[in-house]
Amino acid sequence: PFLGGGEQALSGDDAAGDDGGRRGARPGAACPEGVVCVDGLPFVHEGDTSTAAEGSLDEYSCAPDSSQAGPEVLYRLKVPVDGFLSAAVYTAQGEGVDVDVHILASPDASSCVARGHHDASADVTAGTWWIAVDSWTDGAGVAKSGAYRLEIGILAPSEGPCGLATGTMPRVGDGGIHLAMPATGPVVMEAHLVTQ
Repeated sequence: PFLGGGEQALSGDDAAGDDGGRRGARPGAACPEGVVCVDGLPFVHEGDTSTAAEGSLDEYSCAPDSSQAGPEVLYRLKVPVDGFLSAAVYTAQGEGVDVDVHILASPDASSCVARGHHDASADVTAGTWWIAVDSWTDGAGVAKSGAYRLEIGILAPSEGPCGLATGTMPRVGDGGIHLAMPATGPVVMEAHLVTQ
């Protein structure tokens, strides 16, 4: 199930302040300087890499040929359960902004486990993970930094037994010859619409 109820949304003065959008999500929380700390998922944040301090993460191990020499905003996540972590970044069309999203095992570019131009996802264990929204840099050395919206979520695996249905399942127009359950066997190239 999708873990909800913990959405934190920051925008405007609450998110950016004078420190480039790197202030922690919880006032007074123990959070490294220059990092946005996330204690609940899903999480939504509006930030701007053009107002962030100069970047220190330039080349990521998951995309060594892509220059991310522009400024980045770093997020620290407390992931509550093993699951499928996803992060998506959105920018305004036509603004010349090109920021990418990276999932990191530590605040180090060599620990990159997934990267994407618009989204990244990875199977992760419970614990601390990091997200970097980083400005791509073109061949002329121009950083394509700017405003973005980041959405982060976790999808936990289903819990409990994964049992198979038993008995029979009636099918439309089967003339009383129902499908025996569990239905197992070779996969064939056909599709069936099952309705109730």
